[in-house]
Amino acid sequence: MTQETVKEVVKYKDSKDFFQSITLSGKYATYARWLTFLPTQQKDSPLQKPSADIFGKLTDLYLLAPIIAVERGIQAPTNDDSQYKDDTITISNTESSKELQNLEYVYNLTLLSHDKKQDPTTKLQNTFKTPYTEQNIKIFTSYLNAGIQYLYTEFENLPKGQHVNKVYELCKDFRDEYWV
Repeated sequence: MTQETVKEVVKYKDSKDFFQSITLSGKYATYARWLTFLPTQQKDSPLQKPSADIFGKLTDLYLLAPIIAVERGIQAPTNDDSQYKDDTITISNTESSKELQNLEYVYNLTLLSHDKKQDPTTKLQNTFKTPYTEQNIKIFTSYLNAGIQYLYTEFENLPKGQHVNKVYELCKDFRDEYWV
């Protein structure tokens, strides 16, 4: 979904077209690969440690990461000059098709949550009339990248047996703050 994430910054004709083109690259791809159980791609990971296996599918991470970043008020750049800059990972067409409605929802929620000072009418128009512009894609990508980086940082030094406790802690914090 970004330059780190979306290779092309053109306007897509619809959400299906956009979400089937999602490619993460650089450290965000490396972190996503580590957070997700992708056995066929683990051998290609630049990280020299076994996967955390926290998310069963890449789409699960795509659905949660931007929400976490929005909630925390964090964004990350789309460019990456890290040691992992050549790593890439792509969401499969099958996966994105199955979760298209949820991906659209999170994308729109992310755009609506960005820039609280923006005029509500303009925000609604940017989100729903022209959602897949270069600017909107950059906004979404910055939250997606930040969420992935945040999750990686939260889990990277924990022993595998502690991952469930950390997931519980993150969910509890979210629930306590938002009464969900």
